[in-house]
Amino acid sequence: PVTRNIALANGDRLIEIASIPGASYAVEYSSDMLTWKRVVPNIVAPANRLQWIDSGPPKTESHPSTVPSRFYRFVLLTSTR
Repeated sequence: PVTRNIALANGDRLIEIASIPGASYAVEYSSDMLTWKRVVPNIVAPANRLQWIDSGPPKTESHPSTVPSRFYRFVLLTSTR
């Protein structure tokens, strides 16, 4: 689960999860929790906490400050354990 989701001063969103060091994750976002869009590229967790910043295009289709709501989830793709 997402353990931290905060707005930064410039309107970007900082998202944090507990992670497995070296594991590969896909970041997905949604406006309604029904339709999910995947961010490219996938990311590799450098430690037991993974932080990702939504700063809008090209990662996501719009800046997070321009939409009424945005939900995030991380999908574990591979693990070294």
